[in-house]
Amino acid sequence: MKRIKFKTAKLAKDVGFESSACKGIYWKDGYFDHEEDFFFHREESYPAPYQCLLQKWLRKNHNIHISIIYIDDILGFKAVITTMKDNTEIFATQSNTSYEEAQLECLRELIKICKK
Repeated sequence: MKRIKFKTAKLAKDVGFESSACKGIYWKDGYFDHEEDFFFHREESYPAPYQCLLQKWLRKNHNIHISIIYIDDILGFKAVITTMKDNTEIFATQSNTSYEEAQLECLRELIKICKK
């Protein structure tokens, strides 16, 4: 499991993500603190969840799903964003070398979509 990056954490907070389950924060200067709880430092920090927790929250709160598809050893992975209501494809990544890279690219795009 990988935590989201600082830029993604800022975007996630902008669309309303807050969770006591992540047990990690980024301070405004980008420094990660493993032990701190976001709810005690809400004003001066950003929650730093694992990618899967943010993905689950976006699915639950915005009815949008991310699928990660393995293509082959050369192209790697592709990520696709679909609506849960009618399974319409909203966005698809090109190709990524790892599952985590595909997921992170898709999460960033998904957050941008939710901000609209």
